[in-house]
Amino acid sequence: MRDLWTEFEKFDKDNPVIWELIQRFCKSVLDAGQTKWSISGIFERIRWEIYVVTKSKDDWKINNNHRAYYARKWLAEHPEYPKFFEIRRVRGSNGHSFGEDGQGNLFV
Repeated sequence: MRDLWTEFEKFDKDNPVIWELIQRFCKSVLDAGQTKWSISGIFERIRWEIYVVTKSKDDWKINNNHRAYYARKWLAEHPEYPKFFEIRRVRGSNGHSFGEDGQGNLFV
């Protein structure tokens, strides 16, 4: 059985450029005056940046399974924007639940 949380942790550690791009693109959204955005939109912007702008020829993939975890990571590091990403409950294969406690607090 797949452990999505563990897969995310490894991917995040092995690919720090993804976190750097998430930070950069979220800042761009905020600088444009938007207070809410979609982690899916950020992921597609990352793909655009890597394949179109930098013209990377690497056999590199970013798994959509990581979106929920990156959104939570960003929200945890930016508590001043608690509703920037809409968070829903995520059930990992390791039995952990990820989501909000009803008062807007993230839990793992």
